[in-house]
Amino acid sequence: MAQQHHLTKLLWIALICVPIFVCMCVWAPKPRFTENLSINELVSSDYFGHNSGASLERNNWLASELRNLRERPLKELGENALAYRFIWLRSFHPPLIVTAYFPDKGESVLCSKTLVSEPKHSEKELLRRDILKETKITLTAEQAAKIRESFDASRFFSLNCYDEYTRPPLIDFEFAGRTYRYFHGEGPSMKDGAFWVLEGYDHGTHRVLVRQSPGEDAVKQLATLLMKEAKLLPIDTREIY
Repeated sequence: MAQQHHLTKLLWIALICVPIFVCMCVWAPKPRFTENLSINELVSSDYFGHNSGASLERNNWLASELRNLRERPLKELGENALAYRFIWLRSFHPPLIVTAYFPDKGESVLCSKTLVSEPKHSEKELLRRDILKETKITLTAEQAAKIRESFDASRFFSLNCYDEYTRPPLIDFEFAGRTYRYFHGEGPSMKDGAFWVLEGYDHGTHRVLVRQSPGEDAVKQLATLLMKEAKLLPIDTREIY
């Protein structure tokens, strides 16, 4: 009798849980295919899916910066590559992106993109036009191994997605096309400085780490390594914030 009662309870639990599980699978947001979309059609959730760690699916400002620099989502690499991308958005300097690609077949490369202001052609010009500047470096076996070993040693895919200034819950508001975030309730407000985003993509697994003007933590060390290998690390340390 007791065994029959136990089986009845298990049956009721199954009847309740199975529909909930099915609904979760059906309603869960699914990443859309972006390969055939133009840069201007891409949105935040195309770059940063719900399974990438940091919650950036609605960060329109960050997505806008990626579109301005003509960057595609890392998920488009598919199942045949490893890549790390550093996105550096500073308050008083142009944006910078450095990406290390390690395909299963072919050469490993280090690519960078930034915006450079075009010189004024006359005194009558009020604004200068931003020009996209790109570089591409083919990595030697030693350089590629150095970068990969550094990320492996840091256990990148297990690092905390946030620091104390970027961890939700945050209050978001937009002004002049830019998203600003402040803590809700207790905790420090978001300080001015720079937004450091470091992505890792390993054969389909995506991880995003976010920092606000970090100290000497793993994210800053890895990002600095990428900039140094790309020969883009600022000489003036006051520009690193």
